[in-house]
Amino acid sequence: MKNEKLLYVVLILIVVVVGVSFGYFMVGINITGEGASTNVKMAKLLKVTYDAGEDANFTLSDVYPGRKGTKNFKVTVEPGSKQKTVIYAIKFNISENTFKKCTSSNHDDIKNDCDLNAEELKYTLKENGAIIASGDLTEQTGEIELAVRTQTVSEKEEFNYELELNFVDTGKAQNHNMGPDISLTGKIDVNFADGE
Repeated sequence: MKNEKLLYVVLILIVVVVGVSFGYFMVGINITGEGASTNVKMAKLLKVTYDAGEDANFTLSDVYPGRKGTKNFKVTVEPGSKQKTVIYAIKFNISENTFKKCTSSNHDDIKNDCDLNAEELKYTLKENGAIIASGDLTEQTGEIELAVRTQTVSEKEEFNYELELNFVDTGKAQNHNMGPDISLTGKIDVNFADGE
């Protein structure tokens, strides 16, 4: 009986230690800032802060060709005594996107009224002023991975990001993307993975 109690105590201790160790060293945490700062400490070796600014949401509406919208956010990395590197993905979760491509169904060759399959809603992602990613978001929805960053720091460092959405002026009629219902709404997420 005494041995059984001792066995139960030992098993409980093992479960607790394994559970705490797993939680302590777990990485791959998804952090979304909602206006304030959000901090993540990975195994007390590295501290990462994602600041979404006032709001992580990004809406582009009431636009016309040539109009742009921007959203600024930042990630701060503070190294630990052993861990100096962090890897994170910058993602854009698009919940609504009414921008359409010009297709054969809404194109008129005689009037030359739109540019077939033109990239009309383009994005540019900058890190500390330098372009790190760009592409087309026309008709896209869901989670879009914009960039994966690997940052190695020897001291606390701040990485400033700017996401720019551009309703491109193709130089031709863009009636398929005109009107009050043309908009895009999305949310910026930063997903952290393991570093070294």
